Order: sequence, then structure tokens, then C-alpha cells
Amino acid sequence: MSKKLRPMNRKNYPFVPLGRKECERRARQRNKFKFNTMTREMYKAQKNSSKTRGHEPPEYSLDEFRAWLKNQPHLEFLMNEYKESGGEKDYRPSVDRIDNSIGYNFKNIRLVNWFVNRHNRYRDMKNKPF
Repeated sequence: MSKKLRPMNRKNYPFVPLGRKECERRARQRNKFKFNTMTREMYKAQKNSSKTRGHEPPEYSLDEFRAWLKNQPHLEFLMNEYKESGGEKDYRPSVDRIDNSIGYNFKNIRLVNWFVNRHNRYRDMKNKPF
């Protein structure tokens, strides 16, 4: 009588190596709270948003943006709030343009969380004449 083999999975064989996709997913999860990762993604989103809206790209470099962020008084509070939420999107720090008809420059941006930024976008869409 032959012995029935159990399927190989993490539960039965914890030494089985992770697949590439799973390793990448775990790395993204670990890195999403890191300052450099977050600021790079924010800057990239600003460039994409500018292109979509037909605005000029941000008037600052990634390094200048990081320096500006570090000078924001509530950056630490927003970062901690995001970490404590477990990475919920609504708590993620975000850059909001004060005047949406103008592109990204240091006089026209402020640091908020994603929920506030999204709320302002919907408010502006309601007030926009057709």
C-alpha cells in the first residue's frame, strides 16, 4: 500500500521558497511606510497628474520635494497616523494643490492625508461650471 502524499504548501513545508510575486508583494508591504518610498510615489503621482491635466510638471526636483516635506510641521503626525492605521489609503500623506487651476509649486501645495485630498477634489468638481 503506497503512502498518500500531502500537497506541498507553506503550512506543511515552511521551507518551500516563496515565489517571485509573493516576495515582491511582501517587500512592497514592508517599504510602503518608508519616507523615501512614499515621497518617490507622491512625486511620481504629481508628475502624472500634471500631465493628465495639461499642466507643467512640478517646478521642483524630488530632492527639493523631500526637503520641503521634512519642513512640514505635521509630517510626523500624518506618517504615524498612516502607520497606526495599518496602511489604510485614507490616512496616507498626500499633497493637495490649493488652486487646482495651477500646477504643482511650493506656493500652491499643502500636506494633508489622502481623505482630505479626495474630499477637496470632489468639492471642486461640484463647484466647477459645466
